[in-house]
Amino acid sequence: MTKRKKNPKSKWTKFVFFTDNHGNMEDTSCTDALVEFMGRFQPDIKIHGGDGFDIKALRKGADGKDVNDSLEEDIRMGVEFIKRTKPDVYLFGNHEDRLFKTMESSGSGIIRDYCKDIIDYIVSTLKENGCKTIKPYHAEDGTFKLGPVVFCHGYSANQNSVKEHAIHYAPSGGACVIGHLHTIMQANAKRHRGVVGFCAGWLGKQRTAGYAKNHLNSSTWGNGWCYGWVKGKDWKILQAHKVGGRWVTPIDFDID
Repeated sequence: MTKRKKNPKSKWTKFVFFTDNHGNMEDTSCTDALVEFMGRFQPDIKIHGGDGFDIKALRKGADGKDVNDSLEEDIRMGVEFIKRTKPDVYLFGNHEDRLFKTMESSGSGIIRDYCKDIIDYIVSTLKENGCKTIKPYHAEDGTFKLGPVVFCHGYSANQNSVKEHAIHYAPSGGACVIGHLHTIMQANAKRHRGVVGFCAGWLGKQRTAGYAKNHLNSSTWGNGWCYGWVKGKDWKILQAHKVGGRWVTPIDFDID
């Protein structure tokens, strides 16, 4: 009797969404855990949610220390993160967008050229490491869709942002996964057949984000990433985070 082959369309697609390593603010122990996890999980698609670089010298309202800060270590560590994680999809975040804004608005040709060189370097590194899809930081054009799940960096930062993104982007019965807030969060939103929003956390060290030292919302920040399965209109998303100092990343169960 010939064994019946599975219809390839019936296969679940496994994904990992990680985001916000912020260049030289990266917590390398989190990256180590992420890389080890992906080795076990073997995702079909890896999605980087952006802010892989901090670009603090170009931050609006940056003080003298940040303005004078070299970007060399920031770019080096952000590029090294790309080489280690090899994302298939990269969604530029608001921090990389500082390069594009400065390139468009600076009155200095040298600064414009410098920003363009960094952008070109990031893009070429992504492509050399297998990235096939690169999206701009743009509320209309900066999303990536995988079946009923939509991914983006994030375009608002308030208590309702996770719900807002789910309602705005997710199809009926689907989900939206964002970064940007550095918070591990899930929020169910009111919409026909329901939508769910997820925030994946970040992969940086909180103490290195000097600009946020007086922001109360930084107390909600947490290290982590999202991962899951998609097939047709069905999906399942889990959030990796630490409990008792250990990473909780269950994958050993039957999703079929």
